[in-house]
Amino acid sequence: MALLRAYDVLWSLEIQPDHPELVYDAIQQAWFNGFYTRGIQMDVVSPTSNLSGYRVVVAPALFLADAALGARLADFVKHGGTLMLTFRSGVKDPENVATERTLPGVFAEVCGVEVSEYDCLDVGETRQVELHTDGDSPVNCQARWWTDALRTTTASVLGTYASDYMAGQPAVTENAFGDGRALYVGTHLDDDGVAMLVDYMAGATGLRTLSRQVIPGVEISVRQSEERELVFVMNHADEPRSIPVEVGTDVFSGESLSGELTIPARDLRIVERRPSP
Repeated sequence: MALLRAYDVLWSLEIQPDHPELVYDAIQQAWFNGFYTRGIQMDVVSPTSNLSGYRVVVAPALFLADAALGARLADFVKHGGTLMLTFRSGVKDPENVATERTLPGVFAEVCGVEVSEYDCLDVGETRQVELHTDGDSPVNCQARWWTDALRTTTASVLGTYASDYMAGQPAVTENAFGDGRALYVGTHLDDDGVAMLVDYMAGATGLRTLSRQVIPGVEISVRQSEERELVFVMNHADEPRSIPVEVGTDVFSGESLSGELTIPARDLRIVERRPSP
């Protein structure tokens, strides 16, 4: 999967930040962390990159966009890709001129939504959002910085605001478009909200996930074939870290493992698993 990053967007949002805490790097980092902690590796690519080899493209705050970029991303979705956009997308063209279209501008058709109104929240202010991604009872999370109130044209609703004057209005949507889908996230969600949407996208697209990784400094990545699975456990911290592991074999020592694995500071372990006969 890919994270779309544009330096002209970085510079444009530095010129017009809208909110003192609304920083392009922070928005992107939140989504990168959400996938990283579930063991999903992301390529960081530019808007001009070839996206045909990806199942999922995440493009937070794609502030600058023209018709050509809108068409490229729509074509990616039409041919089976999953695209996620967020608030502050399609606001201006590459010359930093505000669009005359209803937001999200060139992405309105592929996302199946229009922004009916928006609100820049005060520093420290939060709003409640209810996410409905699994068909069960809604899960509450918090939103901050910015809120787009959405009007669906062809999209379905995955989340709604649950507080203040926007209560009941769509906050997160999903639109079937061609053979793919496009999600629009109209606010900056907390870690729990991001994690829930990461799990939803991973489940819908067949991306392999791990249990949510919350051990500071530890990175886990999996590579697998029909014959075996290799789990790479990297400790980036300056102290040893212990993690729970399933039954497997230490590739370096040949030792059988189960229960817990301790990785020395700044070290790596590779655990091999083979399917039961």
